[in-house]
Amino acid sequence: MISKLMGGYMMGFMTKLMPDARSESQMLQHPAAQARPRPQTDLLIHINEALNENLRYELITDLEGTEGVISAEFTPQRWHLLIVWYDSNRTSSRSILDELNGHNLHAQLIGPL
Repeated sequence: MISKLMGGYMMGFMTKLMPDARSESQMLQHPAAQARPRPQTDLLIHINEALNENLRYELITDLEGTEGVISAEFTPQRWHLLIVWYDSNRTSSRSILDELNGHNLHAQLIGPL
């Protein structure tokens, strides 16, 4: 009971001392904290075809220009594996796979990382 009284007293004291003092829950309600989270998903894709450096660069450029794709890169020394980071609120793994297959490639989703 004494701790409750002291806690209330201290909060009242702090509010008078620092009029801008807010509780922890009030501070967490900052507009940035209320923004909808943008989950980033890592995706691993296998491409059947052997691609030269120019084709890999073209694919990366096209993918990174796709709505919701954050970044993409081929795995060094394993050029048939592609890692794509994307915002799952703005695109889907199916859309990314369709984009790759639209380049006349045979791409398969291995799964999220």
